Amino acid sequence: RDLHSTTQSYKQLQDRETRLASDLSYAQAQLFPIRKENSRLLRENHGLHIDRVREAETRQEERMQHENSIRQLEGQLRETQLLLAAKDEVVVSGEREIQRIKEVSPLPP
Repeated sequence: RDLHSTTQSYKQLQDRETRLASDLSYAQAQLFPIRKENSRLLRENHGLHIDRVREAETRQEERMQHENSIRQLEGQLRETQLLLAAKDEVVVSGEREIQRIKEVSPLPP
């Protein structure tokens, strides 16, 4: 009786081991394509990350160039405003001089 029970338990363990080995083989077969896809996705993700870093650097450089251009244009604007103010002073001064001359020596009718 004990021998029969032991033999039966041993047979059940062998059957279970066979099923587990089969399940393991199936799982490993399923795992290979997943690992391959994971590797591809990691490479793609790395490439996309590098692209984003480069784009950010490019945008930063462009921003700095634009800020530089704006500063230069602001400087030119200030210079132009000063020149315009100086021109206005010259015009007003000239008009005063013309008025003064007219007052000093009126034209005959």
